[in-house]
Amino acid sequence: MFELGHDGLVRYELFTDYGQFELNDVHLHEVRDGSPLPGLIVDSSTFEYGIALVVFREGGTIAVDVDIFEAEPTPLGSEWQDVMECSVTAGESAWIAGWGNHGGGEIGLVEGLSYRIRYAVSGADESDGVSDPPHPELYRVDVWRAPLAAARVMVAASAAGTYWNAQHEARAAATEVASLPEGERFRALAELAFRDHPEWREKIRAGQRQWVSGVVAYTQKYFPRELPPPDAFAVPELIESIAWEG
Repeated sequence: MFELGHDGLVRYELFTDYGQFELNDVHLHEVRDGSPLPGLIVDSSTFEYGIALVVFREGGTIAVDVDIFEAEPTPLGSEWQDVMECSVTAGESAWIAGWGNHGGGEIGLVEGLSYRIRYAVSGADESDGVSDPPHPELYRVDVWRAPLAAARVMVAASAAGTYWNAQHEARAAATEVASLPEGERFRALAELAFRDHPEWREKIRAGQRQWVSGVVAYTQKYFPRELPPPDAFAVPELIESIAWEG
């Protein structure tokens, strides 16, 4: 860990694995109305005393800047293409850590008080997911005192982030096609993805192949067993071909 700039900003070097790092001893506020959590929050049911946040690489060391504000900060610049906010109540010693509680340190929150957390990523589409530092993507966590409120996706502008933010829609779509015969559901899910997000089709047709990632999120429930080799290893190509059919 080393400090940067003004007193509230600290950079943490964190070891990540399974594409995530952790904020521990904070209690996530969830609105029990069926509203989905932002995709950059790992399934909250697996973390009773904290939250895990998605990073755009499988593992290795990343730098995460944490900034504590006295009031709501100004909006981030357009270079931050994946931004979400959530609310937490601080435990006795809220702290940031890498996968499995490696590294990190306490972030200075007051037990029992509520805070708003803004998690932002820049450069996700430039990440190859596996290279050694320096990485093209940047990560930051901004924290300020605020009443509890529902979690929200604030910005979703990268193709890589689309995969994560489409997870809730993908689960709903999988339910919609569950009654179809085996062998038909992959294509049906891809078509539902393009129905829900016609902009993905437009971008793929414009040569921006990375936007298949959202459609992969929709279809992943079925393609391992519905597509025999070699098609199972050519999912992006199949999605591209479907994009041109509509």
